[in-house]
Amino acid sequence: MACNDYSNNSSPQVVLSMGSLPEGFCPATYQALFDAIAVYLQGTLPGNYSTFLIRDSTPAVTDRDKLWLSVDPANCRPLGFYLYSTTHATWVPVGNQVWNGDAGGTANALTCTFSPTLKYLTAGHLFIVKASSLANNAAATLNPSGIGNKDIKKNGGQPLQGGEISPNSLLLLTWRSDYFELLNPAPASASLTPVNRLINGSFEVDSDADGIPDGWDFDVNGGTPGGATGTISTSTVGHGANSFSINGAANTSGALNMLDMQPCKGDDTYTDGEMMVLSFWHQTSDALNDDQIEVSWYDEAGVLISSATIWTWDTTAAAATWKRMFAAMVPASGARFFKLSIIGNTTGGGTGTSYYDGLAIETVTFKRKCEFFYTGSAATATYAWQCPSGVTWIRVRAVGGGGGGGTVAGVNGGGGGGAGGTVIACVPVAPSTRYLIAVGAGGAADANGNNTTFDAAGINLIASFGAGAVSITGGSGGTGSLGTGPVGWIFAGGNGENGGFGAVNGGDGGDGSGGGGVGRTVAAGAGAGTTGSQYGGGGGGGYNGGGGTGAAGYLSIEY
Repeated sequence: MACNDYSNNSSPQVVLSMGSLPEGFCPATYQALFDAIAVYLQGTLPGNYSTFLIRDSTPAVTDRDKLWLSVDPANCRPLGFYLYSTTHATWVPVGNQVWNGDAGGTANALTCTFSPTLKYLTAGHLFIVKASSLANNAAATLNPSGIGNKDIKKNGGQPLQGGEISPNSLLLLTWRSDYFELLNPAPASASLTPVNRLINGSFEVDSDADGIPDGWDFDVNGGTPGGATGTISTSTVGHGANSFSINGAANTSGALNMLDMQPCKGDDTYTDGEMMVLSFWHQTSDALNDDQIEVSWYDEAGVLISSATIWTWDTTAAAATWKRMFAAMVPASGARFFKLSIIGNTTGGGTGTSYYDGLAIETVTFKRKCEFFYTGSAATATYAWQCPSGVTWIRVRAVGGGGGGGTVAGVNGGGGGGAGGTVIACVPVAPSTRYLIAVGAGGAADANGNNTTFDAAGINLIASFGAGAVSITGGSGGTGSLGTGPVGWIFAGGNGENGGFGAVNGGDGGDGSGGGGVGRTVAAGAGAGTTGSQYGGGGGGGYNGGGGTGAAGYLSIEY
């Protein structure tokens, strides 16, 4: 439909008409005749000829050929320009607009009736929404002025995870053709579950008055040389009424050890990849006291898995000052319990007294999650992720691309491709820093998959590709590496099954985070193996045909 179909002014003109001169009129001069004609000559325009309206109420439909300037009835201030839309049978705003309104609906299904009137969505338009008293706890939608539910996303199209919409906050959104982009999601950071995993971490309880806090034991032989003394101190404290002091005289050391194992979490939902944070107060009278804290991890049966140093005193720092310290604790794979060992003057290099106080261990709960998938046709799909303000640790899960299945000719079965390796790691990061991500493609028939990496130029965390099958020989599964800084776990992808010469089925692809593709069977006849399933599964081997493609990799960031 042409935009001017309803114009009343396609042929504007001035219509002239004559009035009636008095009977017997006889001008004495030409000027008198001219004046008389000027008085009785009338000029008129067609009805409703004006090209725009200034009104404080909605014009009639018959004025739909005009531009309406809406004004405030209270003070006549301009509110905006409108044109009549025959599609929507109403006046709609034109030009750059910002719509606003108060949110209704539920926590994850918002509604909002916008002002000015909203009848359709146009890419680039901005919306300001006053959130309700409910925070979202999952992916969310917005139904604008009854148009229908539309997804709300963030960070260039990432689904909301929960917590991005703060109660009673102002939300700034823009329409992106097929979803709303939330431009100001609530600041994200990992949160600490407020349950201290330590008993008597401030050393306030000493029921037998032996100078050693309940739940702890002092080992005079702790550290390398041993021989130090340890006792509760009431004169030098950083938290509460007591601290614990370790007197590390020249070439002596000692350790305060937990007596009982404590659970990594407060329930039975144990999962590899959890993270805890130890916080405590520390002071030493001699900066050369190389104090440290060690953690030991135990499995469900209480069997020791491993031990690691999680904090070491900086011997160049100032002495005789209480400092609040923090240390990340990343449980070993399969760990369900832990113990701490607090060591003073570990190698006997100092001659002072070390004090510890206010120890607390809390489980970190990651509240946000960004996922990155393989798209396109290149070897990797690349992304950039900017670390939000206040975030210093993240958890990364990376899966390499699976290898392709083997291609064979004749009545033979090709080998299956190897699955990509999986790396789960807690990674130290810097706020406002951009980190590059590459998600590896799966390998074509007979070809290797591709690595998935996080910050290849710095941290260089790698989930390695699964190898492609070579003829009837299955490809090996990928592994990975943690790079510089992260603490975590590496899980090898499964190897592809071998095929064989003669009437032998194609080998299945290796399993990893994704299932391997199924090899082509003899009974099914000549043909290709199936593709590995997401993420990182190896492709199935063909039977007298091509191998299946390996599944693409994957990477997620939690913070």
